[in-house]
Amino acid sequence: MVLNLVQLGESLVFETGQDVMAGNGVVLFGMSPGNPYFKSHVIEDYVQYLGKDKRRIIVVVPQQPAEHTYRALGSKDAVKRAKKNSSQLKSHCRRAIDKVSKTDDIAGEFYMLDWTSEVDKHEAYIAALDYIISFYKSNSYFRQDVARSTAKVLGKDSTSSESESESSDSELEDNESVQEGVYYLLKELAFIISSKEMFRTESVAVIYHRSWPVYEKFVNGDYDGKPKEGLGLAIINYDLV
Repeated sequence: MVLNLVQLGESLVFETGQDVMAGNGVVLFGMSPGNPYFKSHVIEDYVQYLGKDKRRIIVVVPQQPAEHTYRALGSKDAVKRAKKNSSQLKSHCRRAIDKVSKTDDIAGEFYMLDWTSEVDKHEAYIAALDYIISFYKSNSYFRQDVARSTAKVLGKDSTSSESESESSDSELEDNESVQEGVYYLLKELAFIISSKEMFRTESVAVIYHRSWPVYEKFVNGDYDGKPKEGLGLAIINYDLV
């Protein structure tokens, strides 16, 4: 199996993603603590793929936002669990970068971001977080999608019929664990929004292994009619060969 950049339809979020992957911007290589997808060999393959061309790659492990997910899942010590799993992911990534560097020529420049010291107190992030929380509270369509996405991560049941869906949306807005968990996604979006200022670039692209509907719709302006320039998504996954 090999990694490949998925070519998708024309839309702002994917066009920006393609442009950044061509070297015009900063790549955000994010890995969620506790996500079983990011095994050691998978991380190594991504490092090798992303590092083969000249580009800036920011390795993002959102430790503090992950606390909300673990808290929503009922963890007795969400802070400790988020810190432990974040440290493991970073260690795997550092080893992958070192290993690939010894066997291949790496043209890309990797930087390991520390969320606590570099994101939490950054003025651009604080402003973006205020904006995205306000947007969540005021835009019902965005709020519903964020809640549904969070509920899926938390293992909550989803419904399919329209009447059941309306009832489910109301229940999700009243569900304490879901409303705790949404802050992971909101803080993730706030970081992406603020990352252009943080890294002094006109464009950034999130690397992901599958579609991310909430982010895609947000960037393309589906929720408010206002496309967000300079924010992209590049879907990179395994193809059988």
